[in-house]
Amino acid sequence: MADETVRDADNRGANVCKNSPCTCPVEQGEKYCSVHCQSTENTIQIDCDCGHDACHGDF
Repeated sequence: MADETVRDADNRGANVCKNSPCTCPVEQGEKYCSVHCQSTENTIQIDCDCGHDACHGDF
């Protein structure tokens, strides 16, 4: 299951945050939209707590 989550994040495109539940766009060359999302690199999350109003990953 965790492998699927990582694979899904990798296939979402270069302009979307790599934190799996996060839907925020990122600057070109960046992987994460925020420090919060970057800190989740080695964890599995169900929802996103990045704090951006546009994020649809916060349930």
